[in-house]
Amino acid sequence: MKLSIIVLLVIGTAFMVASCDHEPQRVMQYRKISAEEAFQMMQEENIYILLDVRTTEEFNERHIEGAVLIPDNEISDRVSEE
Repeated sequence: MKLSIIVLLVIGTAFMVASCDHEPQRVMQYRKISAEEAFQMMQEENIYILLDVRTTEEFNERHIEGAVLIPDNEISDRVSEE
Protein backbone atom coordinates (compact mmCIF):
# COMPACT_ATOMS: atom_id res chain seq x y z
CA MET A 1 0.00 0.00 0.00
CA LYS A 2 2.83 2.41 0.91
CA LEU A 3 4.52 1.73 -2.42
CA SER A 4 1.27 2.41 -4.30
CA ILE A 5 0.83 5.78 -2.62
CA ILE A 6 4.43 6.72 -3.30
CA VAL A 7 4.12 5.65 -6.93
CA LEU A 8 0.97 7.75 -7.35
CA LEU A 9 2.66 10.78 -5.86
CA VAL A 10 5.73 10.27 -7.99
CA ILE A 11 3.74 9.84 -11.18
CA GLY A 12 1.58 12.84 -10.39
CA THR A 13 4.64 14.96 -9.73
CA ALA A 14 6.32 13.72 -12.89
CA PHE A 15 3.34 14.68 -15.02
CA MET A 16 3.19 18.11 -13.41
CA VAL A 17 6.90 18.69 -14.01
CA ALA A 18 6.75 17.36 -17.57
CA SER A 19 3.85 19.65 -18.41
CA CYS A 20 5.50 22.80 -17.00
CA ASP A 21 6.42 25.58 -19.31
CA HIS A 22 7.52 29.15 -18.82
CA GLU A 23 4.31 30.89 -19.86
CA PRO A 24 3.33 33.13 -16.94
CA GLN A 25 -0.39 32.94 -17.82
CA ARG A 26 -0.54 29.17 -17.37
CA VAL A 27 -1.77 27.92 -14.02
CA MET A 28 -0.56 24.49 -12.94
CA GLN A 29 -2.96 22.37 -10.98
CA TYR A 30 -2.39 19.33 -8.81
CA ARG A 31 -4.65 16.37 -9.45
CA LYS A 32 -4.46 13.09 -7.60
CA ILE A 33 -4.71 10.12 -9.96
CA SER A 34 -5.11 6.41 -9.46
CA ALA A 35 -2.54 3.82 -10.45
CA GLU A 36 -4.84 2.81 -13.32
CA GLU A 37 -5.05 6.39 -14.59
CA ALA A 38 -1.28 6.76 -14.36
CA PHE A 39 -0.77 3.52 -16.29
CA GLN A 40 -3.20 4.68 -18.98
CA MET A 41 -1.43 8.04 -19.27
CA MET A 42 1.92 6.28 -19.58
CA GLN A 43 0.52 4.10 -22.39
CA GLU A 44 -0.83 7.12 -24.28
CA GLU A 45 2.07 9.54 -23.77
CA ASN A 46 5.63 8.87 -24.79
CA ILE A 47 7.13 11.94 -23.13
CA TYR A 48 7.08 11.77 -19.36
CA ILE A 49 9.44 11.49 -16.43
CA LEU A 50 8.76 9.02 -13.69
CA LEU A 51 10.42 10.52 -10.62
CA ASP A 52 10.96 8.34 -7.57
CA VAL A 53 11.58 10.38 -4.42
CA ARG A 54 12.08 7.54 -1.98
CA THR A 55 15.39 6.66 -0.35
CA THR A 56 18.10 4.90 -2.31
CA GLU A 57 17.56 1.78 -0.20
CA GLU A 58 13.83 1.72 -0.97
CA PHE A 59 14.51 2.32 -4.66
CA ASN A 60 17.04 -0.52 -4.76
CA GLU A 61 14.56 -2.90 -3.14
CA ARG A 62 11.95 -2.33 -5.83
CA HIS A 63 11.10 0.32 -8.41
CA ILE A 64 9.38 0.84 -11.72
CA GLU A 65 11.66 0.33 -14.70
CA GLY A 66 12.83 3.63 -16.14
CA ALA A 67 12.14 5.61 -12.97
CA VAL A 68 14.60 8.36 -12.07
CA LEU A 69 15.70 8.43 -8.44
CA ILE A 70 16.10 11.75 -6.67
CA PRO A 71 15.46 11.21 -2.95
CA ASP A 72 13.19 13.91 -1.52
CA ASN A 73 15.91 15.11 0.86
CA GLU A 74 18.23 15.76 -2.12
CA ILE A 75 15.86 17.55 -4.50
CA SER A 76 16.73 21.11 -3.49
CA ASP A 77 20.48 20.36 -3.72
CA ARG A 78 20.23 18.65 -7.12
CA VAL A 79 17.70 20.86 -8.89
CA SER A 80 20.32 22.87 -10.79
CA GLU A 81 22.22 19.82 -12.06
CA GLU A 82 19.12 17.89 -13.13
